[in-house]
Amino acid sequence: IYVFIWSLVFLYLILKIKDLYKNIDNMPIIVNTKSTIISQARVKQMVQFIELNYHKKISLNDIALNSNISKSEALRCFKSNLKISPIKYLIQFRLNKAKNMLENKHISISQVSSHCGFESTSYFDRMFKRYYGVSPKEYKK
Repeated sequence: IYVFIWSLVFLYLILKIKDLYKNIDNMPIIVNTKSTIISQARVKQMVQFIELNYHKKISLNDIALNSNISKSEALRCFKSNLKISPIKYLIQFRLNKAKNMLENKHISISQVSSHCGFESTSYFDRMFKRYYGVSPKEYKK
């Protein structure tokens, strides 16, 4: 009887393993090493800093200092987790906020630019057109 029970258990395990391999292409690879967890926590802290302070003048140094890490470590963490630099993330975040603000017809483009942390309207215009394919003025229409 023990042989019969073990045979059923063995067969069950083989079927489960077969199911796992059938779906293996759809399974994400998750590596939770200590360094990965620390890196993700740092990125989360940097993203929160950016999202709370996007309207201010922010440098890579400010972002790194807020997380108590070096500029090179800030770059490494962002690149490995989000595949972009912290400054590129900041610009994209600002542009997304600006795009939402431009939908309000009562706010001027220069007000949007200033509120979203861009130092000049001309730089804002160039970045907006580069990311969205139209100028802020064209988008606002």
